[in-house]
Amino acid sequence: MQTLRVIWLALVSLLLVELGFAQHGGSGTSVKELEAKLSTVSGVEKIKLLHQLTSKLAFQNVSSARNYAEEAFDLSKAIRNDSLIAESHYQLANVIAFTDNKGIAINNYLDALFLFREIESVSNQIKVLQVLGSINSQISEYEKASEYFFEALELSRKIGNERGEVFSLTKLGIVQQNLNDYSIAQRFLHDAIHKAQEIGDWGGESIALSEAGFLEERNGNFENAAEYYQKAINLFEDKGYQHAIPQLMFSLARVLKDEEHLNEALAVANEALVLSDSLGNKFLALHSLDEVAEIYEELGEINRSVEILEDGIKESEELGYTNTTYYLLNKLAHSYLNMNSLQGAESAALRGVDLAIAGNDWTIAENSLEVLIEVLKRQSKFQEATAGHERLLIVRDSIFDEERAKNMLEFEARFRVEEKEKEIATLQLENERRAYIQISLIGGLVLLVLIGFLVVRSQRLRIQRSKAELEVSKLKSQELARDLEFKNKQLTSQSLNMVQKNEMMEEMKEKVESLKKEGSSRELNSLSQLLDYSATLDEDWKQFQMHFEEVHTSFYHILKDRYPDLTPNEMRLSALVKLNLTIKEMAAILGISPDSVKTARYRLRKKLDINTEDNLTEFMLQLEKESLEVG
Repeated sequence: MQTLRVIWLALVSLLLVELGFAQHGGSGTSVKELEAKLSTVSGVEKIKLLHQLTSKLAFQNVSSARNYAEEAFDLSKAIRNDSLIAESHYQLANVIAFTDNKGIAINNYLDALFLFREIESVSNQIKVLQVLGSINSQISEYEKASEYFFEALELSRKIGNERGEVFSLTKLGIVQQNLNDYSIAQRFLHDAIHKAQEIGDWGGESIALSEAGFLEERNGNFENAAEYYQKAINLFEDKGYQHAIPQLMFSLARVLKDEEHLNEALAVANEALVLSDSLGNKFLALHSLDEVAEIYEELGEINRSVEILEDGIKESEELGYTNTTYYLLNKLAHSYLNMNSLQGAESAALRGVDLAIAGNDWTIAENSLEVLIEVLKRQSKFQEATAGHERLLIVRDSIFDEERAKNMLEFEARFRVEEKEKEIATLQLENERRAYIQISLIGGLVLLVLIGFLVVRSQRLRIQRSKAELEVSKLKSQELARDLEFKNKQLTSQSLNMVQKNEMMEEMKEKVESLKKEGSSRELNSLSQLLDYSATLDEDWKQFQMHFEEVHTSFYHILKDRYPDLTPNEMRLSALVKLNLTIKEMAAILGISPDSVKTARYRLRKKLDINTEDNLTEFMLQLEKESLEVG
């Protein structure tokens, strides 16, 4: 439900704060009317009209909204109007943010902020800072988000923008929630609520109330949470803004469920579903069905829960809501598994996995695969379970790759922030120098000023070159650190893979022995084929050795150089000791018993001439350290 909460907050914030919805009665020019007017205007008026269309369509038709935003941007550049170019960057970023491409969105927001600072448009700086803070919160950059929101708060107070002050206080409360600082978050949100009540900002008050509810819910204060949610619902009802109510009602139902008021929770959730349908918000209605299904399940009506999920999946498929479809399929697979309906769980999990992978939703794919593997194990389909496990490892690799790409985008965004701030500082410095030159020219010291300017300029260029070289060196160091981290994760993943695979092999060997006693030749032949899978152990070890040598480049060399009598198996054992693996993990990887590992460690100590009281792992670490110093 975190995704829905983010979308809801973005929708309400945009409509209430930026567009001044507090005085908006629900009427206004429709999209069709605005589109019809486009052909009758040109220049600045047309660009502003395109901006209006972008805002209206951002939550309805992202593709059309982006086309209008890009057209406005091109026209703004053509007439060289910095204010409109900045606003076009902002509008385009708003649309791109809904495609979840936050790296590109942040770049556009930064371009907008840079131009708004250049033209000294404080009110527009505030709105961009607030959005940048929100996006940094979403990508868990909470410290950076706090900086943006504090700057927005200071600017709002500076120009007397009280609504902006309420919004910034609310956002700072949300950031502190994520930093798990309950008391500070509570203080910011209470300040926002009181300020909004003081100035009559019902929109800002409703958002702060809903976030205060979420804060209390997170901390287990369900009674307080329900009170805040209900106050926010009442505010929206009084002002006739129905679109924000269903999500708040689902939140209220969730709190009532946690308080074990299940019948009351069910009534509120069903009312929210009806309201969502009446407002045409099918996405929210379908995506929230899991909440309703969970309530039915806790009431003991698990068949009704399954029926709701199956109907929701069917409707989601008909409407083309692919992400909602595999989200509900994952929930359905869990429900069937809880019922011990293995065939239904297998079917739902398989469909959910395929759709989630097609949609690049690796987290849902991972969860559905875990359910599928559990179902196959219960059905004694060990070969298919093994195949599922291999697929799960691939999905987890994809999750890691996705996180790495996300981190790179975040790094790029942070780098762009620093670059933009440097550009602003450089421009300010240049303006100061120009003023100095003008004063000097008036005083008749043209030649002296020119020489001084050239000297200063030369020094500045040298400093800039030094800073640039330092930055390049820093980036290279960071890249090497990230590469080493990635290889370490590969090595850890490979080790875990070998442990899990060999443990499964041991389990199947035990099954073979059991079947031998029972005399089931057919099942015995099937399991024998599975045991042939162990032939890949050498290949697994080659992969492990490759990843190990990439991270610990000189370890094998110095070990073999100092102790040439070590056997290949002792070299392998040394590598596993170096990784500080447990006896059990070493046994699983080497395919021997834990007692055999202990014996092998004892023999290795003797060859390495290490006393029994000395730590073998620390010896290996010291050995690698010495190899690095020699290198």
